Amino acid sequence: MLYGLVVDLKALVALAGQLDEKAFLERNPSYALIIKKKGRPSEGDQFESDLDWRTRTKKGLYGGKAASGTPVPRKDPLAKLVYAPLVKSSRNPFAGMITVGRTPNNDVCLSFSSVSKLHAYFQNENGRWTVRDSMSSFGTFVNGEKVPPDTAISVQDGSAIGFGPDIEGQLLSPKAVYAYLLKLGKEIEKPAT
Repeated sequence: MLYGLVVDLKALVALAGQLDEKAFLERNPSYALIIKKKGRPSEGDQFESDLDWRTRTKKGLYGGKAASGTPVPRKDPLAKLVYAPLVKSSRNPFAGMITVGRTPNNDVCLSFSSVSKLHAYFQNENGRWTVRDSMSSFGTFVNGEKVPPDTAISVQDGSAIGFGPDIEGQLLSPKAVYAYLLKLGKEIEKPAT
């Protein structure tokens, strides 16, 4: 299951195609993770059930409209991707931390057995982002290097971040998110070969 401010990527790609960069950044001012599962989906995992068969919705985003309930085709390039803005949720009691983990009280919830309940957390101090592993079972990785538990590692626009062996993400600035979404939109428009 997906919780928190995990947004329907197809709706966000469409929005980026409709807005210029300035208007998009006004609506989406936060850094974000583009997350994907490594390898093939297994039966019952988050990407198999939620991303391939059901489109996630988030009421209140983008003018209060919920995303469509149209199933995502398996060959869709968006089917294995999740957009998760790095913003605080009201469910998370840890001030100053944007948490990533398996349980629904995290700011970014990734429901996989290889993701710990509280796997890692991000902090932003004066525009400088860091990530810390929260003594997770399978580790947190930045650009392929394992993060020592409870050690702040500086991350920046484009950093590759892994949550255990199954989940990888890329940290993107708001401008990079916009460019990435426009690129995805062009890939979607290409006819299948």
